[in-house]
Amino acid sequence: MTWLSRNLYKLGTGDWMTQNFPAVNSVDNDHVSDVVGNKADTHDGNSMAARLNTLEKHAHSESELYPTLRAGVTIISNDVAWKLGGAAVIVGNTRNLDNADAVDIGGGRVRIQITGHGYSVGNSVTIAGTVNYNGTFKITGNGYVDYIVIESEFVAETFAGGGAETAIDFIPSDFDIHYLSIENLDTNAVYEIVLYADGIKVGKARCTKNTAQDGTVNVPIQTPIISAGSVITAKAATSNVTEDTATISIVYCVY
Repeated sequence: MTWLSRNLYKLGTGDWMTQNFPAVNSVDNDHVSDVVGNKADTHDGNSMAARLNTLEKHAHSESELYPTLRAGVTIISNDVAWKLGGAAVIVGNTRNLDNADAVDIGGGRVRIQITGHGYSVGNSVTIAGTVNYNGTFKITGNGYVDYIVIESEFVAETFAGGGAETAIDFIPSDFDIHYLSIENLDTNAVYEIVLYADGIKVGKARCTKNTAQDGTVNVPIQTPIISAGSVITAKAATSNVTEDTATISIVYCVY
């Protein structure tokens, strides 16, 4: 046996020449090929290929904004210095469908009335409790304050309202958050903002408003990869002994 063949054998018999590479996101750890991975490995894997895929998407995926094409979410601090206020929902707002008819607007689209829903065009929503419209849809149309438009076959239905039927918005892919876009800091103070995914802390950021700053900042933040469909909330604390407010949006990328 030559020196080369002996060392290739030590690395894992036939890994490079005779064996197939592992399945996508394989959890095996028997050969060097398992460590290197499959070129189709995703962020769910733990091979070198999976890690590189994750880094590439983190660095080069198109950034997204939530909420988009509407105002951000207002958060309110506690009136005790450096004590977090209540949680404000950024992603995962549950809304009740109104007591109203589904409306056929043609072209395979249906209008559903949800007064003051706060969703945006392009958001994904899951509807539940109806007879004919349960499921996940992407909001289309021009954006309306009191109703959403979804792509669906029209079936006549009058919704009961009062919480019998609901809609909830969500981000449909795994994602991580890169920045907080913070606006309308209302009082001179130091602001600390904490983000949560399904109630678990995923990141913190801090900013300041003073006489030289206008109350609008973009703050970098680093979160772990967050599962699709997670509810994202935020809390704030400030250096003041009053309830201070700020408006925030998240800048994120999907995997």
